[in-house]
Amino acid sequence: MNLRASFIQPDLKDLSVRRQCELLKVSRSKLYYKPVGETAENLQFMQIIDKHLMEHPAEGVLSIVNLLSQQGFKVNAKRIRRLFRQRSNAQIRSGARISATSRCKRDLCI
Repeated sequence: MNLRASFIQPDLKDLSVRRQCELLKVSRSKLYYKPVGETAENLQFMQIIDKHLMEHPAEGVLSIVNLLSQQGFKVNAKRIRRLFRQRSNAQIRSGARISATSRCKRDLCI
């Protein structure tokens, strides 16, 4: 909950919660929303993904979907992609691949 939302007092008789939220410019949903944790199945998937990515760090979402499907789980790419984002496992993006030898060929060696 953010700082402004912490100032709202539901027991106050003079001002309703709705009016307090309007004055503080806080959405009422922020007061009532309780985040839901991950399911046991998703935690199991994350453990499998961790173990697999330790051995094969360059593999992506589709290979993990195939791995889990071979193990008998019904998963789709959207679910695994969300778990990747949640774990902050960003795939290595292709960029300029400049090796030391190619730099030396261009007279950039130090």
